[in-house]
Amino acid sequence: MSDTSHFLIVESIYEAAADPSQWSRALSRLAASIGGQSFMVVHDPVQGVGTCSWHANWDPRWVAAYDRHYASRNPWLARVARRPAGRAEPAEFFLARADLRKTEWYNDFLRPQGLGSAIGVTLLQDRTRYITAGVLVPERDEAEHKASVAFLQRLAPHLQRALQVNRQLAGADMQWQAAQACFDRLDTGVVLVGSDRRIRLANAQAQRILREGDGLSQDRDGHLRAASGTDDRLVQAALQSILVGDAMPSGAGDVLAVRRRSAKRPYGLLVAGLRPSSMMPDAAGTMAIVLIMASDGERTIKAETVAKLLELTGAEARVVTLLASGVRAPDIGPAMNVSYNTVRTLLARAMAKTETTTQANLVRLAVSAGGGALARAPAIAARPT
Repeated sequence: MSDTSHFLIVESIYEAAADPSQWSRALSRLAASIGGQSFMVVHDPVQGVGTCSWHANWDPRWVAAYDRHYASRNPWLARVARRPAGRAEPAEFFLARADLRKTEWYNDFLRPQGLGSAIGVTLLQDRTRYITAGVLVPERDEAEHKASVAFLQRLAPHLQRALQVNRQLAGADMQWQAAQACFDRLDTGVVLVGSDRRIRLANAQAQRILREGDGLSQDRDGHLRAASGTDDRLVQAALQSILVGDAMPSGAGDVLAVRRRSAKRPYGLLVAGLRPSSMMPDAAGTMAIVLIMASDGERTIKAETVAKLLELTGAEARVVTLLASGVRAPDIGPAMNVSYNTVRTLLARAMAKTETTTQANLVRLAVSAGGGALARAPAIAARPT
């Protein structure tokens, strides 16, 4: 049990932390170093049963027999609660060898395999289960047994950390899958863009929009692109400001109007920063979230609804719905037959009433309050590219 063996096992343990399928490799190295049959067992103290989740150097027929019958006959597992988590102990800590030889566990399970003892460490312990790792070994002299226990004790902190990472990643993966399912129910397109500018996630609505290629698409390198050169430069500048932290371009923070090749209303894009969390296990660095609002969906939110929900006047709510449907602030005046100064005044009043500081936040609030796509805006001629 050299330092080289210790290093190789630790290396395998942390590989298993990121990929649980690698536990077999880590346990194989542990079994080879100590000499025996290594295992990781999940034990239910209430039911008095256990399952061998991972193992190495162990005949599969005996593993099946253990899960089916002998786990409930294992006198060591019944006493696991007495061992503090993280401390390696020999099986004799639980039961003297003389008493062990009187059990079904020893006579029908251990002895036929040439085994007579074990060393183990409890990695996780709560009210409903214990997770234990260790090695089943033949009967040995006391000095060799103590050396094996000491070797496992050196590995114990690494085993515990790896198992904790497994659990965190599993929980994060479940949360992330749930988040994706929620995203897919939104009428608004949601795109997450990584620090490498590639699309990391697109919900069902965004996938439909990108697949149609009517103003927005995903290029062969996985980047979000606008069909119009002018609009694409604005989109890329907004992403740049979020992902790299460059100075925001003029008009950034507003809703970007992305023109479509068809005669339909432009898409409204909101670009914001999103810090990665455990819910995004494969994310690194700051990400950008892009909300794509299309005004041609079946589900709509009328200006009257926005006015009621956000306590705005009819004119203020009309400005908000037009803005969120992709109409730029300077173009709202002609749509409402009012001057640009009036539009600015109405926007300022709406932002004051909703306690928002940017047009982007105002639109987010309107979308959130209404719960879906916004009402269709009147057509405005697209500007030439």
